[in-house]
Amino acid sequence: MLEEEAALLAGVEDDVRYIIDELRSITSFLTTMSTRRNLDDQLQNWVWEVREVAYDTEDLIDEFECHLQSTPYNECRVKALPGRSYSTRNVINQNWIIRQSTVHIPMQPARVSTSNILDDTIPIHFDNYDAAATIDGPKYNFKDNEVDSDEDEAKLQTIVILIHKPEQKLIVKKLWSSTVLSSRKTLGAAGCDLAIHRAQDIPKWSRALLNTGICIKIPQGTYARIAPHSSVSFQKGILIGGGVIDADYTREVKIVAFNMTNTGIFLQKGECIAQLLFEHITTPEVMEVESIDETQ
Repeated sequence: MLEEEAALLAGVEDDVRYIIDELRSITSFLTTMSTRRNLDDQLQNWVWEVREVAYDTEDLIDEFECHLQSTPYNECRVKALPGRSYSTRNVINQNWIIRQSTVHIPMQPARVSTSNILDDTIPIHFDNYDAAATIDGPKYNFKDNEVDSDEDEAKLQTIVILIHKPEQKLIVKKLWSSTVLSSRKTLGAAGCDLAIHRAQDIPKWSRALLNTGICIKIPQGTYARIAPHSSVSFQKGILIGGGVIDADYTREVKIVAFNMTNTGIFLQKGECIAQLLFEHITTPEVMEVESIDETQ
């Protein structure tokens, strides 16, 4: 019986080498076909069947080596454990972490026990201490690549700070109870309408100083400018003199009006003939120099 068994195993090695050579040819064929495009359905089906045969052949070679517990040939792709069957079909097209990264963090003692000895030596014992907290281990994405930790991501984040500035307000004081306050007629109006406090005549080709009955305190960084009301100037022929109101001026606001017609003009109480505009300003420091670049 032993002679029969030896006869059966005599040509096994040559047969395995032959199968491995054929498997190489099949693999080369599959590699060549994978680079081609626009394969018809029949050829694609044929390539699929050949690939299945190649998978089955690899499984048979691996199983043969496992059962015989022999040293795998260098040509084999998978070296199975002796005495254990291992199929490559179950791990095809899967991502495996063969050796996961390991981070070793040295423990820093927070409490240490010491004692003084007669020979001036000090023994230190670290067998009773609280270990320092460790950081989290490495993290991986779906491609098995290590990604940055949350601490690194936090350093790259932008901090946005919202600074709230108080709304600037125009402070107005009425000198008389019947005074009409300045106001914006529409949301899109650039300035506040100025109404006169009492009725007044302006003779022809003359000027008049009109009272508004209000005192104002404008916001810092701005100044107020008296401008004509376009509709009144066109209808009545009045020219409003431009005036600048500084931030430190808190007396009554008055309007200089010119009558540019040949007839007298009567203005009623509460009539809006001018408007108040507010503009931002800068107050640079004055510096004297000996020369300035000439205009080109």
